[in-house]
Amino acid sequence: MSLILRLIATAFLSVLVIIPQAAETERNRPAKTITVCHIEFTGLGKAATWHFNYTYSVDTDQNGSVDKITKLHDSKGAEMIREDKILECIKTWKLGPSNKYFVLFSVGTTSATNYISISESKGETIRLIFP
Repeated sequence: MSLILRLIATAFLSVLVIIPQAAETERNRPAKTITVCHIEFTGLGKAATWHFNYTYSVDTDQNGSVDKITKLHDSKGAEMIREDKILECIKTWKLGPSNKYFVLFSVGTTSATNYISISESKGETIRLIFP
């Protein structure tokens, strides 16, 4: 009987040690804050039928603040949106610390879905769909 009690006590103590470690790991995860960027169309962008992708590489500092934004390619639709407003919005984001992200804005006036996709270099992706 005492062997069974010892096994139960050992199992109980093991659970008490594992649960706080899991909770501690969850608490240490950095919070991410992403402002959904308002896409402002230019006059030409409002008048035309189009859909383009705007892609950027975003580097964060040790606090998760956006440190550097690099445009990955020039889109033919640069004159369709206020790209400066997109860049201002990205600068307000707080992501994981010391990381690289790939950001895709898929926007336009056609019936295709407009969205922002934020992909972490480790493979996790967040997709924000515009209504």
